[in-house]
Amino acid sequence: MPIGRNSTFKMLDNVLYYKDALISFCGRDHGMKCYSLSSVEWDNVTYIHKFFNTFYDVTCMFSAVRTPTANVYFVGVWLIQKALLKAAHGESNVLTDIVDSMQGQFNKYWLEYNEVLSCAALLDPQYKEKFLGYCYTKIYGKDNALSYVAKVVGNLHALFEEYKYSNSMTSGARLSSSNKNSIGGKTSEIYSDYEMFIFETSFCLEKSQLDLYLAEPTHKLDEDLDVLDFWHKSSMRYLELARMAQDILAIPISTVASESAFST
Repeated sequence: MPIGRNSTFKMLDNVLYYKDALISFCGRDHGMKCYSLSSVEWDNVTYIHKFFNTFYDVTCMFSAVRTPTANVYFVGVWLIQKALLKAAHGESNVLTDIVDSMQGQFNKYWLEYNEVLSCAALLDPQYKEKFLGYCYTKIYGKDNALSYVAKVVGNLHALFEEYKYSNSMTSGARLSSSNKNSIGGKTSEIYSDYEMFIFETSFCLEKSQLDLYLAEPTHKLDEDLDVLDFWHKSSMRYLELARMAQDILAIPISTVASESAFST
């Protein structure tokens, strides 16, 4: 049976933890000298371990026992992209071939990433536009980063408009049904344009909810923040936005076990 890549990583983790003991043991036992590593080989082991540590951390984050909310998707995928780029242009060529292969596999998750899940990063008060700009700058440079941020923000606005429309129509239908019972069924005649009025006025109000939220100062990255609890407490200020945020953040990032995800 082939050994999973996550198991290989854990073995490297243990080897580095006991590095000094292993060097000492191989130096004393003549039968073990053939297994001793040179300083260059130890450097390579350390380099490879550091590279794959990012993948291990991200896959564990995506496959946590307490299912993570969708806001961590963008950060996790970005960390992997950054690790790949660093290895491809790093000081060591020990991973050059494998990184080239990994980039091709990874691009479908980065270049064609799920835009809804990227929008979820904006709905995290610790991230928002500035953090996305920071991440994109690290990969594409400052000049190109703004266009990528604008695309994600534009997608979020478009999604919010659609979300508001569907919710306003549902609310209008419930209100119309209630009024028919109270005024003898004449609602359709008297208030024929009421649903459109509700949509147009709530559109202006609820669009400002998104703008006001994005304009608020971001929370610190090291803050212990429960993003779902944040939106629950913010529902009085941002009624429709909070509902949309909770729906988006509840999207599962992955249904794959961390061991399989790491190998992929």
